[in-house]
Amino acid sequence: MLLLCDSALAHKDRGFLPQSLVISFAGGEKVTFVVTNGRVTAITVRVGSAISEIPSEVCARLRDVRFETVRLSWNGSYPTAAEANYYYVSFKMGPVINRPNGDPHWSLMFSGGKFTRFYEEAR
Repeated sequence: MLLLCDSALAHKDRGFLPQSLVISFAGGEKVTFVVTNGRVTAITVRVGSAISEIPSEVCARLRDVRFETVRLSWNGSYPTAAEANYYYVSFKMGPVINRPNGDPHWSLMFSGGKFTRFYEEAR
């Protein structure tokens, strides 16, 4: 009897990986990361009425995005990102290394509401 109960209770937990993650900012801006098999496969950035899709070849370069570090910044001469002549979405990737200058930040840069480049920020 005990053997029968043991096998009836034995099971394997099931679960799902995230399919998307939406990060919203105080001004109504949103960054949506689409995740497939644990990898970022698409990013959409919405600032004001501008909606930008990040090219797939850029998304393919993203490894282990630390989503808790995602930040939206813009030209401080403007009151909002939507009004600014440029803005960028920055984040950290990879494991925490605790380098003397801090872990590197990566940025998606936008000008005139359009994606312009992906780069590592100098620290």
